[in-house]
Amino acid sequence: MQGLPVEDLTWGRAQTDVGIGQEGPIDKTTEKAAPSVWWALLRQAEDQLSDYAARALRAGVDERRVKIAEHQGKLVHATILAILNRLALTPEQWSVARSAAPEELRRLAG
Repeated sequence: MQGLPVEDLTWGRAQTDVGIGQEGPIDKTTEKAAPSVWWALLRQAEDQLSDYAARALRAGVDERRVKIAEHQGKLVHATILAILNRLALTPEQWSVARSAAPEELRRLAG
């Protein structure tokens, strides 16, 4: 792109007809004002690169969110166990706690 003359970015050959027609040889070039094909390809490549970068960023962010959520879940689990251990529960109370804690956490998340 840098090597093209400025006028070539907006004006150039649109179509060339070469061959034999009913009236003899044809050698006709049509020019028009339009963005250069190289300019259009550069813009398309930039858009694709931007899309790829955004997808990669989203993939990394999503993966990190999953790791954070897993870590938070482990922290909540450890905290609940620490609290229950400090309460010196009976075996019957532990049984209730083991079923109640997950149910309440699911309700909170839902």
